[in-house]
Amino acid sequence: MPRPFTASPKGLPLHARRLFFAFCAALTLSASAFGQKVANVQEQARRERLVLTEAMGIGVTSPLRAELLDQATLRMAGSLVFLPKDKAERVLRVFDVRDQTNLVGIFFNTDALDWIGTVRFVKSGFVRADSMMGWSPDEILTGLRAAVEADNAQRAAPLEARRWLEPPTYDAEQHRLVWSVLMVQKGAPSSAGGAATYHAVVFGRDGYFQVEVPTSADQVEQHRLDAAGIVQNLYFLAGRDFRDHMPDDPVAEKVLEHLLGVREFKKAEALQTFWDSDLAIPSLAGGALIGGALILALARFLMIPRRRV
Repeated sequence: MPRPFTASPKGLPLHARRLFFAFCAALTLSASAFGQKVANVQEQARRERLVLTEAMGIGVTSPLRAELLDQATLRMAGSLVFLPKDKAERVLRVFDVRDQTNLVGIFFNTDALDWIGTVRFVKSGFVRADSMMGWSPDEILTGLRAAVEADNAQRAAPLEARRWLEPPTYDAEQHRLVWSVLMVQKGAPSSAGGAATYHAVVFGRDGYFQVEVPTSADQVEQHRLDAAGIVQNLYFLAGRDFRDHMPDDPVAEKVLEHLLGVREFKKAEALQTFWDSDLAIPSLAGGALIGGALILALARFLMIPRRRV
């Protein structure tokens, strides 16, 4: 009768026993490392919930308003909470927000205490944001992909801009721009989740407010609403609105490219430029004359009688 299989190294040669013990040690270490990672994630989630729960007591909530520098006011609505930068130090540390350039404050939703959004004001000067209407999402994505590819030389793990979660959309009446792109590891399968940020920008006379929320393909719908809850309730002060722009105000250059991460818009406009230009009619007329002359010559050639051989 065959003996049942057991995980005992008894009876194995010395080298086999060494391999057996090494295998068991590797499994133990792997399980231990995995367990430690799970514990770390759970501990981080606990710290995030705790710090945001405490922030509810010092944040600005509905129906109050928050002052955003000397530029605008923010009327809170729904379950969103805004925390000015000077009160958000602990939250920023827990969520590891290291880039605090131009930061005005943070916000979060009390229905989901696992993320924070940022509000920044960039005093760039007046931005001719209406030029966004001249670019299609496909053209912008092409330019973004080229910029990401160019920067991959400086990355340990190359990235690619896979697709739009929210294509760039500009509201010319409210002077707002929103977009979100899915970033994945280069060559990742189509099912890869990747990472994304939902962006919403409101342009004013002196610059723009930039709202950012970390998101994913599964959460982008909810975070679109969260970002909208900020930008739709942001009101510029008198004299600071986009419409208050004066001809002698300083004008910022290349801001849209910087915001969208595009070094150069890849716009195929040669054909459009031709049809919109004054060259179209004379060029067509000249082409028609040449074409007519060729057709007439061909007709005469065909009408010439041929001698039979």
